[in-house]
Amino acid sequence: MPIIKHSYAIFCLVMFLTVVGCATTEQAYRTTEEKNLRIEAKTDPNSFGKVRSTYLYVYEVDRRCETNYLGYVRLDKPLIEIGLPTGKLLMLTADFVASERFSSSTTRNSYSYLLQPQPGYDYAADIQHREKLYKFTLMERHRGSGTKRVVERKDLSSCVPR
Repeated sequence: MPIIKHSYAIFCLVMFLTVVGCATTEQAYRTTEEKNLRIEAKTDPNSFGKVRSTYLYVYEVDRRCETNYLGYVRLDKPLIEIGLPTGKLLMLTADFVASERFSSSTTRNSYSYLLQPQPGYDYAADIQHREKLYKFTLMERHRGSGTKRVVERKDLSSCVPR
């Protein structure tokens, strides 16, 4: 029963923030000065029957593999550039929320990457939320080279305490 109540509470919060557009008690991510992550985001527009929203949550991961929440980025523009701290292990989580208006049913999908951004590197994220498509890919490129490489998707369960 508590899981159902928790899911319903999350759904109500997401609906409230999406429909009303008010501020949340969660903190928006405070970007670093150097913009090293370029996010190309595509979320299909909301329709009368559906509400869709996409967020990128940023966490710092400590030596014990515990997370410290740094904030969220609402992916409501086609291009967003943010700065990530370099030399620290981070977890980037794309959270895709879809719900039916006037209904308590909601669908939530999340995809995460563990990443330690390096100085001199740029990162590119392709995050898409369409009808039933959820995509989050991450690329890395050294600034002195044009060659990009795909970052392997790993979540917090792959973290090894040091």
